[in-house]
Order: sequence, then structure tokens, then C-alpha cells
Amino acid sequence: MGEDQTNPAAPNRADGDALVHVARYQLGVIGLELRSDSRRAVREYDRYYAEFRCASHATDPIVVDVRRSASRWRRNQRFDVSSNGRPRSSFRSAADVPPHVDWAVNWAIGLDRGEYFQVHAAVLSRGAHGVVLAGASGSGKSTLAAALLLSGWGYLGDEFALLDPDDGRLLAFPKALCLKQPSWKLLRSACGLSGLRACCRRRAEGPVALLPARRVRGDAIATSAMPRLLVFPAARTGGAPRARPITPADALMRLARLSFNFFSYGARGLEVLERLVRSAPAYELAAGELRATVRLLGELFDDALEALREDAPMRVPA
Repeated sequence: MGEDQTNPAAPNRADGDALVHVARYQLGVIGLELRSDSRRAVREYDRYYAEFRCASHATDPIVVDVRRSASRWRRNQRFDVSSNGRPRSSFRSAADVPPHVDWAVNWAIGLDRGEYFQVHAAVLSRGAHGVVLAGASGSGKSTLAAALLLSGWGYLGDEFALLDPDDGRLLAFPKALCLKQPSWKLLRSACGLSGLRACCRRRAEGPVALLPARRVRGDAIATSAMPRLLVFPAARTGGAPRARPITPADALMRLARLSFNFFSYGARGLEVLERLVRSAPAYELAAGELRATVRLLGELFDDALEALREDAPMRVPA
């Protein structure tokens, strides 16, 4: 693991204090350089990401600055976060650094990493094959991703499906899963997950907790996968889950609406999505009881792989 380093080229604050604490990370295909004038800010981020520390980046990094606002009164002190030079958020507690840095990185990926075709989705895998859980915030995709992870699936990410536009592979960005408080009880009762604690208490949706994938299993993080199943979940509580197949055309339109950079790709964006919907059957999922929903997703995934091997029609579970 790398150590904090002094960076003489880092920009100075107005009061002359340099961002002297620099930590570098490689999260799948995304490199991150975290710079701060607070050693504690880096330590708080390392609570969740120390395993990703590196000496140098495999890719051009996203640069995140965490600065303490100048105040002689400790209770009035704030932390200001920017990514790639753009202000993102401001908050009071150093314990809130990890989710705010994550959200700043998300913004920078959406704005600055156009080399990847991006869809708002969680991505899991079995071996070389992946499932894309695509949906807007509140659709339950992160809860389902955590449940699949706890059931033995590989993990590529819970915020972005990052697709290589040349070959359609799903690439890894294994940030910690960000779980809202209502998910904690579901995951405890259905999957036995314990130990989650709030790391940000000022989010509009209520407290959130971060779950690093390798704290579930040491081999949890995948590197890449080919998409074999597309799922558009809708959150429900209890009851039996239901899956309804949708056409490739419907899936393409939904994915276009959930893409962060579809329009910037122009005609090539249509080609990327057409290849995606032709490589993976698509379903609208009404999630129900969590364990039953995980079993249904496993059945859909197994059927997709069987159809791929045999070039056979899909069987839709009752």
C-alpha cells in the first residue's frame, strides 16, 4: 500500500496551506488521486479503499481535492470537495469524506471519461458473463447488487455499467456499494449481512453506509465480463418477484435514457446499445422478497447462458 506523499505541485489554499497529503488508488479502470490538507480525510477514505492504494496509475487519474475551510472555530470548520477542478460538495464531518469523494468521482466519470460508454446500472458477474441491473436512483439496484454479491456473484460496480465501445465488454469500477438505511434491514434478514454503519448522516435520502465488496469475499471483484442479461428492476417490499421479458427495441430505449453519455456518442451510441441488447435478453423485474428475487435472477441468468450455448429460445420462469 502506498504512503501519503508531499506534492509540491499541488495548488495552495488561500491561507497558504498546501494539499500535502496525496494518496493514489486504482479502482478497476478508474484511477484516483486524492489530495487533502487533512491527514484524517485520507485516513477516513482508506477505511474503505486502502486495498486499492497504488504507487502509480494504470490510467489517467481523476483528481479529487478535499480542503478544510479556514475557520478559527473548530465547530464551524467544513470540508470542501472538488473533482477535476470542479466544486462538488461541502460538509462538516471528516467521517463523511468517503461517500462525498465517491460522489465527486461519479460526477467526474460522467463528465470526463467519455472513452467508456456509460449506463446508470449495477453490474455483477459469474465467470466471464455479466448481468446489468439498470435503473434510476431508488429502483433498488444497489440492494439487489449487494444481495447477489452476498450470494456468491462477482462484482464490477453499483453505479456505472462502463462498456468498452469497441467490443462491448463490461469493465470494472468496484467502488464500495452505497446502501441507504432501508436496505440494511433487508440485507440483514435475508442475507445475514452485519456490521454496516452510517458514514454520512446528511444525505437527503437519510443515512447511507458503504460496503466494500472484498469485505464480503476476498475474491469478490471481477475484472470484466460480457453482458448476457439485462434487468430493469423496480423496488417492492415482500411478495413474489415477477419478471416480464421486453423487446430489444424497448430495452435499447430504456438504456439510452439511463446512459450518461449516449448523445455525445452520436450514431456510435446506437451501435453500442444495439450490440448490447442483441447479446443479452432483457427483463423488467418487479422485485419482491429478497432471497426469492436473487433466485429468480439466477434462473434468468442460467437460462440466458443456456440459450447462448444452444442458440435456443428463452424460457420465461412462471
